[in-house]
Amino acid sequence: MGAAKYDTIFTRRSGPSENPGRIFLIRKRPDGRKKTDKSGCGNASVITSSQGHGWHNISVSHVRSDTKDCPHYAAASPDHRVIVHLGSPLHITRKMGGRVDRKYLTRGAVTIIPAGEDTGWLFEGGEAQEVLILCLSPAFVRQAAAEADLDPGKVMVVNALGMRDTRIEQIGLALLEELENDNLGGRLYAEALAKVLAVDLLRRYSTLGQQSGEVIGGLSPRKLKQATEYINDNLAGDLSLVNIADATGINTYHFAHLFKQSTGLAPHQYVIKVRVEEAKRLLAETDLIVGEIAQRVGYTHSRFGALFRRHVGMSPTAFRDAQK
Repeated sequence: MGAAKYDTIFTRRSGPSENPGRIFLIRKRPDGRKKTDKSGCGNASVITSSQGHGWHNISVSHVRSDTKDCPHYAAASPDHRVIVHLGSPLHITRKMGGRVDRKYLTRGAVTIIPAGEDTGWLFEGGEAQEVLILCLSPAFVRQAAAEADLDPGKVMVVNALGMRDTRIEQIGLALLEELENDNLGGRLYAEALAKVLAVDLLRRYSTLGQQSGEVIGGLSPRKLKQATEYINDNLAGDLSLVNIADATGINTYHFAHLFKQSTGLAPHQYVIKVRVEEAKRLLAETDLIVGEIAQRVGYTHSRFGALFRRHVGMSPTAFRDAQK
């Protein structure tokens, strides 16, 4: 992939109108110094980028911006963009393809913007934010698909917002370290990481990856089994939607939708159901104290009592007595 003329490109909307406003460019001068063309609210600057490093197949920009309550419009790019959030936690609202999503981003959260898609953003936070923008060309991703014996003509990267993806986060941080330290063999190392990143996009954020785990009407039997086994094996742990979806390799939004199609319950409802059923079994079949049972199904003693009563209609102790 050739060097991009700009590190990142935004157009700024001047108000609620659907017509784009002025162009907002973050770029570098020919002499290498940073330059920011600004308009409207907020400002941004490139801390460092891969321009001039001779990297092929991937470009990387580390950007700092002041974005509090500031609407932006990210113009469509010919490249797939992978954005790693490096700043403090904040709420973000995104509009893409007629859909509006709102999410709370923490450090390390990953957002995917497929090539050719524009996006509207509203950042809610009082502090300057930093992001790492990794760009891969569709041709490079298709090449990775072909090398994996997949049909590159069927590759379509899908969008994702604020995913917890430690592998991609680590790839991004490794690339940032190369930029900052200019280590020996840095170009070769960066290009190897670009290939790993392309494969990860294929596995987890593409139509090919989804076809391996999703079917019309719900999850495939294999993916549903992965999800339910993960839940059953981790009743005492943190059964968040992100963790369950990660166990199946499907992005959070799609997983929640397909899981409900398969089971008739949202993931959190299913988790509660399974935890209550396990608690009932332990109360009926063991002599464990109620506090120990609560811990085994992932609750504090006080919360467990209230939840059990709400779903069963009696206290844990009364339920145990009724089984005798």
